[in-house]
Amino acid sequence: MTILRRVKSKKSDVTVAAGTRVHSIRLLHRSHDDRVVAVMLPGVGLARIGPSLVRKA
Repeated sequence: MTILRRVKSKKSDVTVAAGTRVHSIRLLHRSHDDRVVAVMLPGVGLARIGPSLVRKA
């Protein structure tokens, strides 16, 4: 999977560029309609992002 647009980390000053490949992908369900994707971002580590920020490459 790849990142569609720039993602800023809340914990550090690292910004992940669009087109970056992500690893260790897991789909998490918070509630009935809310979904979150847990991914490993290079330079950031484990992050939870919305499914609209990633696509299958």
